[in-house]
Amino acid sequence: MDTLHGKTKRRTSHMTDVNAKFGFLTKMELLMDSNKDEDIDSAIELLTATYVDISAENLKNEVRRVRHIRSFETQIGEMVGHWNSLDLLQWLMKWNHQISFPNLLIMLRTFLTMCVSVASCERSFSKLKLIKTYLRSTMGQERLSSLCRSKEVLLRQLTSPM
Repeated sequence: MDTLHGKTKRRTSHMTDVNAKFGFLTKMELLMDSNKDEDIDSAIELLTATYVDISAENLKNEVRRVRHIRSFETQIGEMVGHWNSLDLLQWLMKWNHQISFPNLLIMLRTFLTMCVSVASCERSFSKLKLIKTYLRSTMGQERLSSLCRSKEVLLRQLTSPM
């Protein structure tokens, strides 16, 4: 029970940390609201303290410049305020804005590829373990004997003086 509580607490702490750093990227209405500049600036400062290769001032300027996509809503046919981080990244890539928004693109990619939950990683290793167990249990006696002989030959070669 203590282990479960500790792991849950650690994961919750990790999720809170990720949200504090990247949360502003998940809410387009926040990104588009110039009245929220202080909130966005403090989140960017926290984010760039971790990712030192990203300039806080450049990222702030890019976030302010990306607000101009509101003017494209009629051409896009969508309400930009309802977009998520992936929609913004896809739009920036579609219209070749890699040079105009390099820091924002890096942060969007980092956020969207981040493994927030370790459950998927744990499942992968669990499946690998099941496969290895299955392979070991279905291995015939002949193959096991060959592996043992190969191991003995290799050990003799490694331990014999040259």
